[in-house]
Amino acid sequence: MIRVLTALGLALACVAAVPEVPMLPPDAPPQIVSLNLSSNVVNSGGTLSGSVIASSNVASVELRVVTYGFNMSKVAPGEFAITTRIPRIPKIWRGTYTLTAIARNTHGDQARRTTTLTIR
Repeated sequence: MIRVLTALGLALACVAAVPEVPMLPPDAPPQIVSLNLSSNVVNSGGTLSGSVIASSNVASVELRVVTYGFNMSKVAPGEFAITTRIPRIPKIWRGTYTLTAIARNTHGDQARRTTTLTIR
């Protein structure tokens, strides 16, 4: 991704490195390279987007928060994305939770990566 900023007539370029997808054989253990969310804080009933970069042998990625599971769409080998609406959560259950990304290959082997997700 390249962003160009103009301030006082000067053009500055900022290049963000995109992680590479590791190319692995189908029977190798899966890997998660990166887990990115649009925000780690979301409102109850709000929208959350995210992406996962994984090894090329990953067949599926699931995101789990407490009892909810969301399957991510495969957009390219090793690249997964999701945009979903967070269900309305009663105020008593709003707080900070662990979000777990689970990448699976076709043999059922798993790799996990976690981050926090705060629901307001």
